[in-house]
Amino acid sequence: MTSLSQLVLLPKYSELPGFVGMDPVAVHHRDEMMRYMCLDSFMMASMPMLAEMCVRLICSISAIMHDKALHCQCDPQGSISSVCEKVGGQCQCKSNVIGQRCNQCAPDYYGFGPNGCSPCSCNPEGSILSMCDQTTGQCQCRSGARGRQCDACHPQHWGFPNCRPCQCNGHSEECDPQTGTCVNCRDNTCGHHCERCSDGYYGDPVLGSGAQCRPCPCPDYPGGDNYHGVSCHADLDSNQIVCYCNTGYSGSRCDKCAPGYYGNPQVAGGKCWPCRCNNNIDVTDPGSCHPHTGQCLKCLYNTDGDHCEACKAGYYGNPLLRDCR
Repeated sequence: MTSLSQLVLLPKYSELPGFVGMDPVAVHHRDEMMRYMCLDSFMMASMPMLAEMCVRLICSISAIMHDKALHCQCDPQGSISSVCEKVGGQCQCKSNVIGQRCNQCAPDYYGFGPNGCSPCSCNPEGSILSMCDQTTGQCQCRSGARGRQCDACHPQHWGFPNCRPCQCNGHSEECDPQTGTCVNCRDNTCGHHCERCSDGYYGDPVLGSGAQCRPCPCPDYPGGDNYHGVSCHADLDSNQIVCYCNTGYSGSRCDKCAPGYYGNPQVAGGKCWPCRCNNNIDVTDPGSCHPHTGQCLKCLYNTDGDHCEACKAGYYGNPLLRDCR
């Protein structure tokens, strides 16, 4: 389909005052119009520059037809100045602005205003046309595409232009529109597809497994005063839950203090603290300090005392610097 951008009406000038009749002036005017082919220029798609004689003659015709000279009527927002062409009244338009009065955006541009017009920038893979709504800039999107420029997937989809649904194992509907990584995973899940349990939970959250993420009993549950674990897993051989403990805790349920620590993590609010032995024990030795009282039991470097704070009998020096001799 061909679109019509301009319609030019050419008057029969030989019947107008100043051109009609056989008086010498009228004959001269008609001869000049023919000689310079003044009206032929208006039949071309791209109008060439008119000869000065044509400009004078056509201005005369216009004044006769309208009984006066016409105002330019340049739109102050879209034109560079208020002055227009003598022939035709074309105003000088700002960037990407068109129209005789400079009052509309050119094709593929929108947002007519004081700064001219902005490019539509419709995404060629997501839009039907390069043109957009000249007011809002909204492009015409293909099926599956959205956004002003038709450059994004619909919600719950990712991977433009090959948009596909987010796959989050039923624990989220949202994912990153570029990478497909699920966001806001529910039900204590995490991972690219919400396919694993968050730290502090165990189970198999993959869609169709029939399982869910349960809190780790280490020995309390996540958020409790006696939760001393980082994460846990279900040991299929023993059918037991095995905890991964925070520093200072040990045992399959993180209910004991690790070597080099003391306390009672099984009571409400109970914690494990580093044994205070002035750096004079082997913290990897389970018997180096009492697990409940913290009393130092295996002082090294010739030190002695409940906290290995003194040189043992027969030695002198600075026990805090491991300098008993």
